[in-house]
Amino acid sequence: MQESDKTNRICGLSCDGNGKVLLYLDSDGRRTREYAYFQPFAWITSDAAQTPFESSREHLSGPDWAPLNTIVNFPGDSSANSFMKARDKSLPVEKSACSENLFLARNNMRMFAGMAFEEIRITEIYVSISDSHDTLGRIYAVSLGGFGGFKILKSADFSDASERALIESLNAEILARDPDVLAGHGIFRRDLAAIAARAKKLKVRLEWGRAGESAIFKKTRLKLAERTFGYSRCDIPGRTVADTFLLVQLYDLSVRDMASYSLGYCVKHFGVRQAEPRVRFAPQEELRAFSEDFEKFENFAQERLGDIEKLIGRLLPTYVAQVGNFPMTLQECMSRGSGAKVESLFVEKYLSAGAALPLPSRSKYFEGALSESFASGIFKNVLHYDVASLYPSIMLLLGKCPKNDYLKVFIPLLSSLREYRLKYKKLSKTEKNPALAREFDARQMSFKILINSFYGYLGLDNATFADASLAEEVTGKGREILEKIIGAFSSIKDCKLLEADTDGLYVQSEKYFDAPHDLLSMVLPVVPKGIDLEFDGAYDAMLCYKAKNYALLKDGAVILKGSGFKNRSTEPFLRDLTAEMAKAKLSGKTDILRDKIESAKKSIASGQADIESISKSEYINKPVSQYLDEIQNGGARRAPLEAAAMLSPYPEVGDRMSYYIARGDGKRSPDWKNARPSALYDPANYPYDSDYYLRKIDDWQKRFSDLIGGGQLELF
Repeated sequence: MQESDKTNRICGLSCDGNGKVLLYLDSDGRRTREYAYFQPFAWITSDAAQTPFESSREHLSGPDWAPLNTIVNFPGDSSANSFMKARDKSLPVEKSACSENLFLARNNMRMFAGMAFEEIRITEIYVSISDSHDTLGRIYAVSLGGFGGFKILKSADFSDASERALIESLNAEILARDPDVLAGHGIFRRDLAAIAARAKKLKVRLEWGRAGESAIFKKTRLKLAERTFGYSRCDIPGRTVADTFLLVQLYDLSVRDMASYSLGYCVKHFGVRQAEPRVRFAPQEELRAFSEDFEKFENFAQERLGDIEKLIGRLLPTYVAQVGNFPMTLQECMSRGSGAKVESLFVEKYLSAGAALPLPSRSKYFEGALSESFASGIFKNVLHYDVASLYPSIMLLLGKCPKNDYLKVFIPLLSSLREYRLKYKKLSKTEKNPALAREFDARQMSFKILINSFYGYLGLDNATFADASLAEEVTGKGREILEKIIGAFSSIKDCKLLEADTDGLYVQSEKYFDAPHDLLSMVLPVVPKGIDLEFDGAYDAMLCYKAKNYALLKDGAVILKGSGFKNRSTEPFLRDLTAEMAKAKLSGKTDILRDKIESAKKSIASGQADIESISKSEYINKPVSQYLDEIQNGGARRAPLEAAAMLSPYPEVGDRMSYYIARGDGKRSPDWKNARPSALYDPANYPYDSDYYLRKIDDWQKRFSDLIGGGQLELF
């Protein structure tokens, strides 16, 4: 595999559906346009009957057991769609990618290749909407930042004519700025969805495409681990739409440590803004400021756009680096899973070779990674050792390709990607220019994600080149290697094993704490060639609580691992207390914890606790309208859905619903009876139930009584 930095600096791409492709290229900071011609295509079997929708066929070489041995070309998308509807459904076919992705694969092209992140034109957008409970329900301002500078487009009054003029001025502004990327936080489900709804009502075309094409809105779903996230996607021909609200959720799939996806929380989490915002608005206050104190409104809008800009600068570079390696658009790259990305590389290689494709295979269950806890308690002088890229290294060590990969592209792809990752990892550490260092770090992280995805792809159900047997062999080898490493550490005097999980382990050693590489050198003889066991960090102390639940102390900061310590459905103030408890136990400063508990109780009892700190956040797992129908027929009540039913419009499936328990009639009631949306917090009329939250603290103390000593906070 070769890096595609030689391509034409493509920063926009659109297929018109009739065989014409518009390419938007960067030329010394200017955007130029080129035309190309492309026929969409699909893989079919040679015995598939000819249809009037196709323009030509290409025979592919390959073994008899790879039945997708013919490429059928179509003059345009409508013909391709007609073919898919009219074809013999008993015969296999493959057409999984959009036309833009197929064009990139067919021509071995990459988007944004050879471009630094700073060269990409990114415009941030924020839309001000009158409260949904307001009878007007209009868009009264659109704020823009980033490329093209800060600007507020505003409505002269709350009339149809003014709102129509506002949307038309936004059309002109987008065309004038000509951004490569339009970004926002919640841009799909809030900002652009609101504009689309109002534009439809007012009969205004949203001509945002690079050639004046209309933006396309469609309902879609994005699978995020155990849940499916529904949203209204917006496709703008020739441009990318980036939603940081979705990107932070994709990021959180791997780290699992974000308590909220709100913009305010995210900028703090990523450290892109330390200070509190100068201006904060409740929903009704934003409209009031717009009408009565425009300078205050302007400061709010500018600050919000600045936060979005910082967040997009933190999250988007990884995806830009990825599209330099995948034949797909940036928008597709942000919405497709790792398996689809790996498969796109396979398919591109087979397409270039004129080779037939096999049929996807079904996955099967196989034993996973080794995980074991060896001790419980508090331990000082803790060292962490980690096998770098364990599964990819094992796959390279085995040298085996998936059984359906008859061209043997798997191992060469993986090997070259690993080399590129090591190259950019080194450059990111040695580069003196901060901007370039960030660029190289984004690239190496992109390669790391892709490399680690190769193993997951092997066990992916219905992937074309999946091989569950090979995945099983890889995990088995991983367990074998880790067991050897565990055995080696166990045999060393003055070294105590604490925890092992998948590709790493924690050990306690006072003797080797200041010489971790000396300890490592004693273990390396049992590590197979091609497997890199590395020292990954030293910790002042470790609290081993239960299997896969532990806390680490490093330079005064606490890191929590495991659902016993970290549960995102728990109220933030209880998560904070858990972190403080772990820190107190690890540092021996138990008096601090006593003060923290008392402070939390006083804050709650006074009615002055921050509503976000006491609010619980849960995913909406069914449409609110369906839930309301179910409870009419005796269905079970649920607090998050009760709170969601108070909002207009209703949150959608996959949304996180933040709610609090309001003061009731003084009697203890189930949570659902007094659940209210945190967004509608009204301390005057619907204050929170302080007794309820004080009982939460009592329950928390009982739960961790073995750690906090039944209130005496004694170390064990």
